[in-house]
Amino acid sequence: MTQLRIGNSRVNFASLIIEGDNGRISVEPKVLEVLDVLIEAKGDVITRKDLIDRVWGVGFGGDERLSRAISLLRKALGDTRGDHKHIETISKRGYRLIAPIENIEIRSGDFPSSPHEAPALSIAVLPFANLCADTDQEHLADGMTEELLNALSKLPGLQVTGRTSSFVFKGQNADVREVAKTLNVAHVIEGSLRCECGRLRITAQLVKAQDGFQLWSETYDEKLEDIFDVQERIAHSILTELSRVIDIEVPPSITHNLTRNPKAYAAFVQGRELYHKRTGQLTLPTAIRHLENAVELDPQFADAWAALAMAHFVLPEYSKTSQWAKHMAASRKALERVEQLDPSNLLAKLTQAYILEHDLRFDEAAIVSEQALRQYPGDAETEVHFAFTLMAIGLHKEAEKFIRNTMPQNPLSPIYPVLLGAIMRALGDIEQAIFYYEKAFNLGHGAAGIAVATLKMHTDETGQSLEFIKKYFGGLDAMDQATFGSPVIRHLVFGAYFRKKRGYRWIVKKMLESRFNDPDRQATATFVAGFLLVNDPKLWMKNVLEKPNPYVAYTLSRVWDPIEECANVRRHKDFPAFAERIGLVRAWQRYGWPAQVLPNPGTDGSDLQFTVIG
Repeated sequence: MTQLRIGNSRVNFASLIIEGDNGRISVEPKVLEVLDVLIEAKGDVITRKDLIDRVWGVGFGGDERLSRAISLLRKALGDTRGDHKHIETISKRGYRLIAPIENIEIRSGDFPSSPHEAPALSIAVLPFANLCADTDQEHLADGMTEELLNALSKLPGLQVTGRTSSFVFKGQNADVREVAKTLNVAHVIEGSLRCECGRLRITAQLVKAQDGFQLWSETYDEKLEDIFDVQERIAHSILTELSRVIDIEVPPSITHNLTRNPKAYAAFVQGRELYHKRTGQLTLPTAIRHLENAVELDPQFADAWAALAMAHFVLPEYSKTSQWAKHMAASRKALERVEQLDPSNLLAKLTQAYILEHDLRFDEAAIVSEQALRQYPGDAETEVHFAFTLMAIGLHKEAEKFIRNTMPQNPLSPIYPVLLGAIMRALGDIEQAIFYYEKAFNLGHGAAGIAVATLKMHTDETGQSLEFIKKYFGGLDAMDQATFGSPVIRHLVFGAYFRKKRGYRWIVKKMLESRFNDPDRQATATFVAGFLLVNDPKLWMKNVLEKPNPYVAYTLSRVWDPIEECANVRRHKDFPAFAERIGLVRAWQRYGWPAQVLPNPGTDGSDLQFTVIG
């Protein structure tokens, strides 16, 4: 579906807009996924558990998220408290859609031209529709989509919409013209996959976005074990057709040979899909089990080893575990295996950079990230990570260029507004920082909610900070919900962080110290930020040095913010030695010095010969 009329409201699934009695409201993808499930039920009751399982999958915190999604849907559709004309609550069971539904006919005149004409060399690959009777074969359709994305993204000069934005439209049967307008691309690839009795029928087509004209279409009937050859032929056919309408050179081979073992491939795709989702107590552990199965079935499967290394590395940031140190060790072991099999593997290089940051070797991490950027020019993920590293060493203006350069490739990904929010915050533009963080939060990035609240606090809007956290608690990241789940903890945290009460800060600091001293409690970016917000620079530096979190680079990027708590870290007597120890000085010598730090005249800043000026 693309556009529907539900009651008095018009729902545009492609542009994530609901227009009704309350005006034109932008909603996040997950909220529309909830609506999609209710529509599919055709008026039948859907239990809360089924809704959570279908929209958020395995994990925790889904119950709060569902309540928030239903509330946002009701507001957008025009329901008021006590008068639910669209979505009915069935006590102790779930929800059902009670408003009439009507398809809206889309005509060419309904599509106003984009304010920015899509680049001629731009394309989006929509998730292939899974038409297999066995739902367990969903991974084949997702794998086909992702391998095509990976193949096309390697071509210089071709702008390929990133996976996060493309997969927003999974299962929607969206009109390609609307999709293209939302993603600002000139061409769209869509297709389907059906499997019966060990054979595949794959249909793919290339569509010109401006008028919906089908430039090319092909159907492939193949054996299931030949799916990798099919991916190569489809990618080559698409590029051959593209070369007839735009100036693009078609290489002899563009797909990457992952594995010849279909079972290993199936486990890999399922694990990779969960790795992309990340959020949830069971999501990454389940991903790891799939990826471990993949490498057991094919020990030479480099991409599966690389995904396994990254999944182990990021798990402590998204899932509660007392085994966080073991996950870090497993990440290093998997990375060593990738480097033996495929030294040029991009995901492995990015994981290596993350691990170097975790080891507080920021100068080396920056060099590895820069090398990956040179090896894979134009790759959005690589540019984002290099920008991430530049932010950590205090070069936010330089980082902004990389973020804005690749942002058009992934307009519906929350990571770009998150990083732009952090950059604007460091540059002192609090209003713009709030704008970008709220945009990321609306795109489903729960952790951005804490950033919005803390920024509102620094604009002397403490009441708004509290209101935001209380109102949107269900939309926060699952780990943040777990941290702030107790009403007592929330009361203390609000008093310490937002009201800055001295007694509350003392209590919260003692709680943070207790957690820091517990060897079974892993560090997270939110946890480390707590020491910053209670204004204890010494403990903040000690935490970074002795218990770094997976996203320690983001943690470090906070220290450059122009607020009192961050300035107190920079002005602390231990900060110069801290900066020297974690490789910041060597990174500054290579990439430039931040505005707050200058080398002493006649020196290169080595041996603590630099001055903190702000």
